This record gives sequence, C-alpha cells and structure tokens, in this order.
Amino acid sequence: DGILKRCLESDTCPKVFHTDTGTEFWQARSSLVVTDTAGRDIELPDNVRVYLMASTPHSEGFGEVPYPVEHCQQLANPLQNGGPMRALLHALDQWVREGVEPPDSEFPSHADGTLVIADQGSTGFPSIPGVSFPDVINGLRVTDYSMYPPTEGSSYPVFVPTVDEDGNDIAGIRLPDVSVPLATYMGWNLGSEGFAKGSLCSVIGSAIPFPVTKSDQQKSADPRVSIEERYATHEAYVKQVEDVANRLVEKRLLLEDDVKQYVEMARKRDIGIE
Repeated sequence: DGILKRCLESDTCPKVFHTDTGTEFWQARSSLVVTDTAGRDIELPDNVRVYLMASTPHSEGFGEVPYPVEHCQQLANPLQNGGPMRALLHALDQWVREGVEPPDSEFPSHADGTLVIADQGSTGFPSIPGVSFPDVINGLRVTDYSMYPPTEGSSYPVFVPTVDEDGNDIAGIRLPDVSVPLATYMGWNLGSEGFAKGSLCSVIGSAIPFPVTKSDQQKSADPRVSIEERYATHEAYVKQVEDVANRLVEKRLLLEDDVKQYVEMARKRDIGIE
C-alpha cells in the first residue's frame, strides 16, 4: 500500500520529483522516502526521482557568509538551493512535455554506503573543536489514530547521510560551495545555553568556517585542511568553482545562467587569501 497505489493500478500516476535538504534528514525523517519500515532500501517507482540538496538548510540561507543566531550554538548555514531547483524544474517540465528522461536520482542509500545510523562514528563527521555532534534526531513512531488520544507503538528506523572528511554530505546534489568548500555545512544546529541546549535548533542548519591558514589550523587543532592549503590563490579557487558548476550543467542539475552567478560570487568572495 502507499500514496501511489491507485494510480499505479490504473497507470495514471504523475511524474514526481521529491527534493529534500540536509535538515530534513534530522528534522523530518527523510530516510523514510527511500527505505521501508524495516529500514531497507526500496526500489523507487519509474515515475519518481528523489534529490537531496547536500549539506543545505531547510530554510534558504541569508547572505553570503555564515551568520550568528542567538538561540543556536553554531553559525547558520547560508547555502541556497535556487540553482539546482531551477534546473530540476526545467527537467521536470521536459519530462512531462517531451518525454525527456530526467537526471538520475541523487539521494543517500544503504546500497552505496551513504545512509547510516545517526551517530558520529557512523557518519564520519570529524571532531571539530567546539562542535558537538547531535545525540538526538526527530524520530517517528507507528501511531494508531483510530482512538483518542492516539497510541504510539514502535519507532520507525531513521537514518542520516554520511559525510566527507570536511563534514559535508557525500551523496546528493553537491553545490559548488559544497564541492569547493570554505566551511563545513550541516543541515542541523543545536540549541545554545538557555534555549533547550543540545536539542535540534530550528531549520537553519549550521556552518563551521575552515581555518584560513595552516598556522590557524595547527593552533586550533582543527582536523580540517586550511583554506590556504586547499587553494593556492583566489583565482584557483574561482576556477574550481567554475569547473564544478560546469559539471553540474552536464548532469542537467544546474543551468548555464547559474554557472555565471556562482563564478561571479566566488570572484567577489573574500576567502582570506589573494
């Protein structure tokens, strides 16, 4: 049984694009989109594609850089999903109007090792000084609504994406800012002192900037590589952003106009090196 049961029987199902951000895995149990009630990968219907906007917040980020929020422990995640969403909208339109096959799904799974239980060791999240990994997740229980109050049964198994050595999501559509990063970008943030400390904080995600120099990195004992070690010059950084953006265009996950935007933003951005 399921949402598409009737239309599958009558061959009248719509074309479906399902999109999620990094936040949804922690706040809205997004792993249940691609797993069954026993936690196993499911086979998606032919009329459905699923896409994760890797390492992004539920709410669109504001501004160019991470910014403080009083009730959360870490800076808010500034990343925005407009670029990939525009490309996907165009791809969906082509699929419906012209029968052009859409981009393949880009979503974590058990099969490729990118969907795991929500603990730091399993995800591979680095031990960054001053950053606590969540020990909570917004779960879901089997609930019987035929009575009042509803009764709850066992919990559904929920999972989260694995991350790379920087702490950024591996699976999904990785924005140029995630593939050519200046920070660790997460879909989660935690409440600060006096604001349910340690609980999941809002839907703004969080961002932990990289140390700028190797000296900064060594002084802070940060395991992440510094910006100056990643990018020899500011122009080298811009070129990497452009290359990644163009590869997304080839996969039909970004439009040409947005490549220009990403390159221009990268060129204007102060990354701490010349």
